[in-house]
Amino acid sequence: MIQIQRKDIKIRKVMRKTKNKYRRDELRKMVLVQNTMKKWQEQHIDNSQPGRRIQRNEPVRNRCNPTIAPMPNQRNQLLHQISAIQLVYLYQINAMWLLMNLTMKVKSSLSSNQFQFLNNS
Repeated sequence: MIQIQRKDIKIRKVMRKTKNKYRRDELRKMVLVQNTMKKWQEQHIDNSQPGRRIQRNEPVRNRCNPTIAPMPNQRNQLLHQISAIQLVYLYQINAMWLLMNLTMKVKSSLSSNQFQFLNNS
């Protein structure tokens, strides 16, 4: 936070001095980005730990590790949805594998005559 503020002051000083119109526009954009970052950081301050910013729906593993930046809400929800879909597919694949395994065991346990009888019926 302090570093951003210092950078911001430097950029504004340079902006005042520069005569180049395009350079000034670039600097303005940089200031705008920094201001939005500051606002976003202020919105996501966790009160339980001073100086620690987290998202409300942030996974538990990230809460312990302050180096991982919090994700915006929509992206986080999307990740949860994706993981839920992956879990469903995983369960389906697991069930199919178990069923296949079971049929193979039944086939091997049956004698050849009984197996032919099953095929005919």
